[in-house]
Amino acid sequence: MLPSTGPLVRGSVSGRLSSARPVPSFRPCDIPLNNAVFVEERRATQRLEPHSDFSYGSSGIDVLGLGQAMVDINATVSEDVLEALEVPQGGRRVLGSIDERSLVLATLGDEDCPTELSAGGSLANSLYAIGQLNKAAESICSTSSRSLAVSMGGSCGDDHLGQFFASQMQGGGVSVDNEDGGPTGTVLVLTDNSGERSFLSYFGDSKDLAVPPSLKQSICQSKLVVIEGYLWEMPGALKAIKEVIQIAHVAGAQVALTCGDAGVVMRHRSEINEVMSLGVDMLFCNKNEALELLEEEEATCSGRDAAAQLGSLVGIAVVTDGPAGSCVGFMGRVYEIDPADAPGGVVVSTNGAGDAFCGGFLFALSHGHAVAVAAKFGSKVAASVVARPVAQLCDEDALELVSHLDLKPSTPFSPAGAFACLLP
Repeated sequence: MLPSTGPLVRGSVSGRLSSARPVPSFRPCDIPLNNAVFVEERRATQRLEPHSDFSYGSSGIDVLGLGQAMVDINATVSEDVLEALEVPQGGRRVLGSIDERSLVLATLGDEDCPTELSAGGSLANSLYAIGQLNKAAESICSTSSRSLAVSMGGSCGDDHLGQFFASQMQGGGVSVDNEDGGPTGTVLVLTDNSGERSFLSYFGDSKDLAVPPSLKQSICQSKLVVIEGYLWEMPGALKAIKEVIQIAHVAGAQVALTCGDAGVVMRHRSEINEVMSLGVDMLFCNKNEALELLEEEEATCSGRDAAAQLGSLVGIAVVTDGPAGSCVGFMGRVYEIDPADAPGGVVVSTNGAGDAFCGGFLFALSHGHAVAVAAKFGSKVAASVVARPVAQLCDEDALELVSHLDLKPSTPFSPAGAFACLLP
């Protein structure tokens, strides 16, 4: 996973609210919000019944993430090893087969390069942050805060790496469907003596993305479905993602999209615009991704402008912009949020900052907070992650963060509730 241009560290965490230019074309997603009768009628029409047996109980799944399950293999290497592996310093190369990955791992072993495994992937990092924050909330106020059920479906294989990924995610409070059957994808994160990171990615089997019956049932039982932008790189993505959104709409679930990276947006801009036209509740992107999606130039389009434009196409548009903070386009207004300070004032790695922001934003939103408050909290979560070498939120930081958030009791996950909270 490439370093994120998500929220970094500078200034305070106080936000400021400013009015954007009027957005006459604003419309939220097409499904009526909080209209149980209409949802039940659509379910009956489409003959999609919610699954009745989930490990988290009758309340179903609060957040269901659909994305690539990746295991990060972190290694410290010399520049000679990078040259031998044919990866440019600071760049990325895609491995075409599992055999090629095996050869790379053998090279690292021959060169005595120490390695360490961790569950990775952009969406996985966001879900892990939600799970960690949820666990912290349970420990702080177990009787007053409703526990969230967080799950990940998609492309996790049933091999040893897939089992490792599932175990790591479950430790962070996220259940994983590892029924994919193929090899689990990996990202070799190669750090040289200068601290520069280079990447070798293997995405697993290149079979078509599909929506099996078990996943359809999970979507029907979910309150929010988050679709990872990197799925666009898989064959059959457009058909599958459109099907996911259709099922979510019928079931009354909210839909959120992440963008992956600017390259993904450039290659799949038309498909992303097509699914947004179906009705999307939330969009998460950094400024580079936003500019690519809007086909705008940085010189003429600020993060605030991008958030206003994207906010006219989806319910909530979040645009992160590194040390400049973030902007949220919502209901014809733009909320500008300053970046948070990293603990100790030291930034170790910006890898995964945007993923952490997304997780913090969704967690705060799930507890009934308005979008501006959720964005401030997302910035704090991102700042905690960039202060550590790994891209995942740790137990200690999760406890500290949650201790300063008002955990409203028994609040069901409903991003639609944000539409009733127009003031921060």
